[in-house]
Amino acid sequence: MVRLGGAASPTYISVFRGLQAHFRRHGIELDWVLYSDYDALVEAFVKREIDLAWNAPLAYVKIKRRLQEPCQVVAMRDVDVNFTTHFITAAGSGIATVQDLKGKRVALGSRGSMQAGLLPYYFLQQMGSIRPMIWLPVLSTTSARATPLWMSAMSQSGSVGTNMMPVP
Repeated sequence: MVRLGGAASPTYISVFRGLQAHFRRHGIELDWVLYSDYDALVEAFVKREIDLAWNAPLAYVKIKRRLQEPCQVVAMRDVDVNFTTHFITAAGSGIATVQDLKGKRVALGSRGSMQAGLLPYYFLQQMGSIRPMIWLPVLSTTSARATPLWMSAMSQSGSVGTNMMPVP
C-alpha cells in the first residue's frame, strides 16, 4: 500500500480520490491522509509515515534539507510547469530587464506566497539585485485573463505602466 499525504484543502480531496482510482487501475493500492499544514506534512514524510507527499515548493525544500538521503520529485501539476514571474514597472522608468533592477527597491506580493513573493525574492537575491523590499498583500494572479485586466486598471489609475519582464 502506498501512502500519500497532503496539506488539508477541499480541492485535494477530489484530487486524491482521482489519484487513488488511477493507482488502483494500475494494480496499486493507495491510501491518503490530510495534514493540518505543510509543516505537519513535512514531519510525516521525514518520519516515513507517508510514502508520497503532495507538497508545495517550500515544503519540498524543507523535506530535502531534513533527509540524509535524497528525495525525488516524481510528478508536477501541469499548471505549475513553466510557471513564470513577471515584474511590472512604471512606463518611462528605464527598467526593461531584470538586471535593470540592481540597486532598486522592489515590491513583491504576499511574503508567504511562493510564486508572488518567495521565489522572486530568492532569484533576485541570487543576482545580487535587491535592497530591502516592500511586501504587498497580493500582487499576483494565477488567471491569465485577470492579469491583463489588473494591469490595465493599475495603468489607468497611474499606479504603474505596462512594462512587463519575465524573470529568466
